[in-house]
Amino acid sequence: MNTADLNHLVESLVEIALTDDSKLRPGADDLILRKRKALARLQDSDSFRRLLEQAEFAERLRSLMDALREKWRDFSSQGIQRIASLDPESFMRHYLLPSVPVVLEAAASEWPAINKWCPQWFQETFGNQDVEISDHRRSDMNYEARFGAHRRTVPFGEFLERVKSDRTNDCYLVAQNKLLEKPAFERLLDDIGDLPGILDRSRKDAESVQLWLGPAGSSTPIHHDLTDGLIVQVDGRKRVILLSPYETEELQRAYRNIGRAGPGIEPIGSTTTRTIGWSGEVVLGPGDILFVPLGWWHCVENLTPCISLSMQNLVSAGYRWDHPDFRGYF
Repeated sequence: MNTADLNHLVESLVEIALTDDSKLRPGADDLILRKRKALARLQDSDSFRRLLEQAEFAERLRSLMDALREKWRDFSSQGIQRIASLDPESFMRHYLLPSVPVVLEAAASEWPAINKWCPQWFQETFGNQDVEISDHRRSDMNYEARFGAHRRTVPFGEFLERVKSDRTNDCYLVAQNKLLEKPAFERLLDDIGDLPGILDRSRKDAESVQLWLGPAGSSTPIHHDLTDGLIVQVDGRKRVILLSPYETEELQRAYRNIGRAGPGIEPIGSTTTRTIGWSGEVVLGPGDILFVPLGWWHCVENLTPCISLSMQNLVSAGYRWDHPDFRGYF
């Protein structure tokens, strides 16, 4: 709310407050005088002055964000960088601390998971285990916000048959299903390698590392995370579209009528460059790692059956964006 909105609100409140009174005293001049007096009293109150100060601060902050957004668009005109090799100091200096996304190509290619995990291996190894998935998502635009209503426990082998045969967003094993917390799957953590100086091995656990497994066409709508993190592509190919935090107001303006789940990758991918102004798009293959900084909006689509990891155990993971009553989705 800016100062003009605030003054309009105050005038509207005065109008509403005096509507019934005006029926008892139909004199127009008297009504106008009383409105002016009521408005003056309200604008002179401590509460109004505090609201006005907050509105003026919000306008200054918005102006700053507008300037930073234009600066970022100029800086990022080359898109998301892809780096073949990167030492920890350079990663910290050029990407993590300034919050710049980057793809570390094939950085996880030697991890046991990359050379072992695939839908067929999971089916042969864990097919008889029951797992929780997110199911029946196509019928609910707000499936992310109503995650609990879509939780379903199924035989892993049955789910993996759907993963291998269907192109759909109807089913997906997502981070919230907490597969790695189940005793039968804890040993999968041993197949996850390390990035010395970038990942904190002491926090390689099911709280900081989550597994995603879904068919081609499964996706995650636009959202941002509250901490810095990595997307590690284990098997298959994944498409990710990213938007800077500086695009938040433009994004909300463009999609304010979208439900809590937020727009998916197709509306973002088809309209971003026209409506939002700037976005970065990458495709990840097995062994690739994408650094997604805190607050960066992103939406994801699996181009093939995919297995991925999201990891929040970076060595400097103390940065967190806590904001009350805001879930990270529109």
